[in-house]
Amino acid sequence: NPGNNTNIIAVTTVTPVADIQVTNVAPASVVAGTSYTNVITVTNAGPSTATNVVVIDILPDGTQVTNVIAVMAVGTTTNLYVVSVALGNGPMTNVVSATATMFDPDWMNNTNIIAVTMPLPPASPASLKATDMSATEIQLNWVASSGAASYIVKRAGASGGPYTNLITGLTSTNYSNGGLAAGTSYFYVVSGVNFGGEGANSSEAMAATWTGIQQWRFNNWGTTNNTGSAADSASPGGDGIPNLLKYALGLNPLLPATNGLPVGTLTNGFLTLTYNQSKAATDVTTVAEVTGSLVGPWSSDTNDVEQLWQVLDGISLQVVTARDRTPVSGATNRFIRLRVMTTP
Repeated sequence: NPGNNTNIIAVTTVTPVADIQVTNVAPASVVAGTSYTNVITVTNAGPSTATNVVVIDILPDGTQVTNVIAVMAVGTTTNLYVVSVALGNGPMTNVVSATATMFDPDWMNNTNIIAVTMPLPPASPASLKATDMSATEIQLNWVASSGAASYIVKRAGASGGPYTNLITGLTSTNYSNGGLAAGTSYFYVVSGVNFGGEGANSSEAMAATWTGIQQWRFNNWGTTNNTGSAADSASPGGDGIPNLLKYALGLNPLLPATNGLPVGTLTNGFLTLTYNQSKAATDVTTVAEVTGSLVGPWSSDTNDVEQLWQVLDGISLQVVTARDRTPVSGATNRFIRLRVMTTP
C-alpha cells in the first residue's frame, strides 16, 4: 500500500526564543549641573527574531524614558543615547531593562542593568569679595559655583593661610563674619561642596576691620574718614577741644565738654595730672609730658614723669593719674600736660 508511506507529515510548533542582552555605559564622573550621556546597547542574541522590544530607562531624577524597537534580527545591535543633567547631591543611578514579546531564556542580562555616575567636586567659587562693615564685622560675597550644594568659608590671619573653617554647609553665596577685633586684617577663601567632595579654594580676599576711631567717627558722623567735622583736629562741639582728645577721654564730640577733662593738681609737692582714658580707644596712646618752661622741651621719659602713678579701673574708663618726678620746691616753674597720639 504505497499510499500510507509517502508525504507523512509531522508538524512541530516552534516557540520563538530571543535572548535580549543590554549594556548600560555612563561616564564614571561628571561635573554637577552639566549634561552627560548614557549609551544603552541592546543586542538580540537569538536564536529567533525579536519583536516589540521595549527598553525602559529610569533616569537619576526618577523620570522614565521608554523606547520601542519593532523588530530585531538575530545578531543585530541597537544603540540608544540618553542625555541627562548631572545632579549635585549624590551618585546618579541609571537603571535600564529591556523585554520582548517572546520568551527570553536569560532574563538576568536584560533587566535592572545599572550605571552609576558620581558628580565631580564643584569648581572654585568666583569673585570672592570681602568688605569691611564695622570695627567687628566683615561681609563676604561670591558668585555661585556650578554644581555646589553648599560652601565652606575659611579664614586666616595672614595671606596664604593656614585657613580655619568658619562655617560649613552654607547654602547662600554671602556670609557675615562678626565678633572680630578692631583694626585687624583678615584673609578669606571659599570652597564649594557636593556629593563628589570639596572643590578647590577660591582666590583669596582680604579686608581689615575699622579701627576704633573709625568706628567712633562713623557712629557720630556716618563716615570713617578723617575729614571735615570728623577730622581728628576738628572741634564740632564748639569748645576748642579736638576730636582726638575727646575720643581718648571718652567724651561726646558733638557737645561742649563741661566735665571729664584732665585735671592738674599739686599733690605732696609734686604736680599731678588726672584724666579719664577710654578703654575702647585702644588705637591711641595717651602720655603725660612735663617741662620747666612752656617753650619746652617737653618730656614723657619715665625718668621725668611717672605715667601710671595711680590707676582706678572702671567699666568703660580708667582714671589715670600721672606725677611729675621733679618737686615744685626745687624748680622755678613746672608744667604738666596730656598728649594723645594715634597708634601706627
